[in-house]
Amino acid sequence: MIALLDRLGVDRFDLLGYSNGGIVAQCVGANHPQRVQRLILACPYAYNRDSLREKIEAAVVPWLILGLGIKRFSHFMFSRTPEIGSELSNRMAEIMAVMTRN
Repeated sequence: MIALLDRLGVDRFDLLGYSNGGIVAQCVGANHPQRVQRLILACPYAYNRDSLREKIEAAVVPWLILGLGIKRFSHFMFSRTPEIGSELSNRMAEIMAVMTRN
């Protein structure tokens, strides 16, 4: 990832890690702290499926993403966390939309 960002000429960046990507994001942040401006961890241990809530989420979230699309799903999820704020929520939704494009 760092090699790709070097090639693109990106010196500092905000890094969003979702689910297992949260682990990757933490490793990048720990190994390249001067490069990571902000580290955002979203569900870094997602879908554990040990509790009833996690079992329900594991069953419902894929259908929500399929029905809403990733961008609207992101807005839906991030709007439930008011401390994130609308500007950062919009940026995170854009990042997720770009990351999931084929």
